Amino acid sequence: MADVSFTQTFHHTDWVDDVDRVRAAEPNGFNARFNAIEADLQQLSAVVAEVDEVLSAGPTGSKQRRLTLPPVLAKVEGVTPWVIGSSGAASVTPGSSATGLLNLSLPNNVTLTTFRAIGEASGAAVTVALSSVALGSATPQQLVSVTGDTDPFDRAVQLDPDVARTTTATTRYFVKATVPTTPATAVVRLAAVQITYVVD
Repeated sequence: MADVSFTQTFHHTDWVDDVDRVRAAEPNGFNARFNAIEADLQQLSAVVAEVDEVLSAGPTGSKQRRLTLPPVLAKVEGVTPWVIGSSGAASVTPGSSATGLLNLSLPNNVTLTTFRAIGEASGAAVTVALSSVALGSATPQQLVSVTGDTDPFDRAVQLDPDVARTTTATTRYFVKATVPTTPATAVVRLAAVQITYVVD
């Protein structure tokens, strides 16, 4: 966008009582002054129109964004929940299983590119999946998943372009983290989930 500026041209000079003869014509008359004010307003109007055109056009080109989500996993009925620790990480009680859901509020009509999970897993594995479900449906579609089975783990996968475009008017999205029953010595923590997407 080019620089936009406005330069005032009219500067009022006060009339003096009993000295100035105010007339319609003349360089200091009403007509000259009001014409100068009108010219400034026309220039200002042109500048406002130029700014409006740029703002209405919006940003150009693709922009990559990254959404980092804390693992505030909601309990799923009938299964053992994750435990949220003082650091904000979600963990599994040793010797048990855990399943939790994280509902997402994603931007509409963007392209999801990467799904990433970060944490630690010793003696067990955690599956973290990104899914969508049509509004009014009870059947989700898994878009992508990662498995964490090392201490620490940092896994990222690319999404299939065929399912990567968000349609939030008709679809909702959520993350599901699942760990099967672990040994009593196992340690599993989920620190964060990241979603990278492109706005175009």
